[in-house]
Amino acid sequence: MNKRICKATVALLLTSCVCASENLIYHKGYEASTINGIRDILKTQVINQPWYNPEKTLFLFDCEGVLIHRIGNECGNCYSPNWNKLFVAAINKDTETSAKMGLYKSIIYKQHIKMLVDTEMPQLVKEVQKEGIKCLVITAKRNESLGNYGWSHDIYDKELRNFGYDFAVDWEKTEPHTFNEPSLKKSLYYANGIMYTNPEKKSTALDLFLKYANYKPDTIIFMDDSARNLKDVKDYAKEKGINYIGIHYTRASKLPQVKLFFEDKEKLRIDYLIKEEKWLTPHVPGIVKDEKGQWRLKDDTTSSMDSMMPSLEMDETVILDKPQGTMNSKNDKSLEILTQSPCDVTP
Repeated sequence: MNKRICKATVALLLTSCVCASENLIYHKGYEASTINGIRDILKTQVINQPWYNPEKTLFLFDCEGVLIHRIGNECGNCYSPNWNKLFVAAINKDTETSAKMGLYKSIIYKQHIKMLVDTEMPQLVKEVQKEGIKCLVITAKRNESLGNYGWSHDIYDKELRNFGYDFAVDWEKTEPHTFNEPSLKKSLYYANGIMYTNPEKKSTALDLFLKYANYKPDTIIFMDDSARNLKDVKDYAKEKGINYIGIHYTRASKLPQVKLFFEDKEKLRIDYLIKEEKWLTPHVPGIVKDEKGQWRLKDDTTSSMDSMMPSLEMDETVILDKPQGTMNSKNDKSLEILTQSPCDVTP
């Protein structure tokens, strides 16, 4: 009887020790669709916690669907692998067009429609940075060579700056770097507060960056529109013994989307790109269906583009429809810990 009691006591003590150990690591997941919702999470789940240390807190931001939103089968949230196959096949059909691959990609990167997911997001990032928390963009995009037209990371960096974001400010001593570790499928790249992770998992890229930057956070806040990415980084944080707050940000799902893929229509857009070196974005009414239900270019497509975008430069950020601040929600609260002045950024 005494032996049974002793065994039971030991088992209870071991269980208590395990639970106590697990409780030292703080892992939480939340869903938010508004800026005030994010502020609420930051205050209650991070800043008000006894273990909070801003110098040891890292806020990770996904790019597509969190910071900015893109519209079209060729990019961002609406990206279609089928579109990429059409594009590569069309560009590689002869030597002359194949040699211009970098040009065509740069045109698409710079002329497709992009918008802020929320007009207050640049202000939120500034508030977090002012609090002393380091911010890093961790995007599933890949840094691509555009031949004589530079690198895609330069376009992405300028794009974010045009919207009022500055992530380089938190990593002034961290130089741009290419990661060529043997374990990687392809090289990864970091520059100006942005880590390009494709084709690796975000946790893999994050681990490489933290070692390179010689930075060891006690807490990671990660905001992404992908539940899979959130779990990936959560598992990494748990393995490393790092506090973790995951925010599943869903606002982008309420923004304009191009959800349908029409092969004939996309072929026309790509052919027009090759011929005119301009990109027909969804807001340009250049492609219509004729009486037989076939997609065709309107006769005045060029003039339509010129009239709608008279001063469109290669690096201009086009705003289709700005969300009007945060959305109404019964769960959102106005908080005092962070400045809540409206965003005054003009892309």
